Amino acid sequence: MSMNLFLIVGAAAMLFSSCQPKSNNAGELPGITDSAITAAADTSRNVKEAPAFDDELMASNEVEKKVREVYDKVIATYTPDYFERKDHVNLDKLFCSDDWLTTLNAVKEKDSKLEGEMGFFEADYWVMGQDFDKLKAENIKAEKVLPEEGKASVTLDWYNCGNKKKLRVDLVYENKDWKVDDLTEGIDTDEPLDWKQAMKEYLKE
Repeated sequence: MSMNLFLIVGAAAMLFSSCQPKSNNAGELPGITDSAITAAADTSRNVKEAPAFDDELMASNEVEKKVREVYDKVIATYTPDYFERKDHVNLDKLFCSDDWLTTLNAVKEKDSKLEGEMGFFEADYWVMGQDFDKLKAENIKAEKVLPEEGKASVTLDWYNCGNKKKLRVDLVYENKDWKVDDLTEGIDTDEPLDWKQAMKEYLKE
């Protein structure tokens, strides 16, 4: 990853340093082979099937409903007793696309081989910070919907630790459901952080 990307990820991590203890992503995914790292670096998206509907308004309603479902589950997962509970919902497996999972697993595998280094994740992409408190999602709106291609983008206002961030959630239609394919924070700033792009750049190093 370039120095700029490290700075961006680090800046995103520092915003919430005054709240609760650091959080890790819920649930670990199994490791994969080195060949998966090469596959993850391919930026193409393999959409398996188009939605069963071709009406853009209907598709917009569906993707907004899906993003609301995702962030309601995020809020229900990252509760004040998060660290006291033994089991957590694996949000990635529950909501994310095959390409996101492949990329994420490749990053985790690479990080597992590091000795005495931080690794890629300095913040949690579900809460958009190291810490979490008073989580809230508002103004969920479909920004772009291409039902015939099985792709969509949704924006929302995300609140954590009293701070608001503008997020974009990119979705693809896989296995008869809309799946989260990418998360981008700070889309209203000069330096938005595209999490999947950052992961794939990291894998190229």
